[in-house]
Amino acid sequence: MIKRPKLLLLDEPLSALDPKVRSEMQIELKRLQHEVGISFVIVTHDQHEAMSMADRIAVMAAGRVQQVDTPVALYKSPANLFVADFIGTSNLIPGQVVGGVFKSKVVETRLAGPVLEDTQAAHLVVRPEDVQIGQVQHGVVVGSVIGTQFHGAVSTVVVDVQGLSEKPFVATITGVADVKIGSEVGLSWRQCVAVPDELR
Repeated sequence: MIKRPKLLLLDEPLSALDPKVRSEMQIELKRLQHEVGISFVIVTHDQHEAMSMADRIAVMAAGRVQQVDTPVALYKSPANLFVADFIGTSNLIPGQVVGGVFKSKVVETRLAGPVLEDTQAAHLVVRPEDVQIGQVQHGVVVGSVIGTQFHGAVSTVVVDVQGLSEKPFVATITGVADVKIGSEVGLSWRQCVAVPDELR
């Protein structure tokens, strides 16, 4: 740092620290980077670390860069299925796009924003915090609750949706989950995005 390099490479700088010190050092590194004005390239396998510290993130697969973007853009507008599944937790519904409409075995919905090419194999991406749990008749899809986890400020509800074989639906709700295992619920969501299946 004394020599004021144009670029500072940090390879897993916080990997050996306990969670509390690690969190404190993330804040300190971010403060230091803005104070000295040097570009930091941080290599990490910890997504939470990357999302909280980075101004821009590069996601790679099969030796190729799939997307370079801000943490928010990566999370909300992934470039393809790999990025959507890799960054954070996603509910993924396989299907295809026809005339600006995403069609699958379990749901059909008109897409907003940039639309994929017709008949293009795609997945609908729904983030857990956007999922709403309610009565069966009010849901876009219907499923059976197979598990709940209480994390303090939020709870995770895992729902088995008939016709969705890839993996169960996950919803994140504030506070304690007021649902019972085995009960049928209706699931809807505030927003979603369709992404192409193929790598770049």
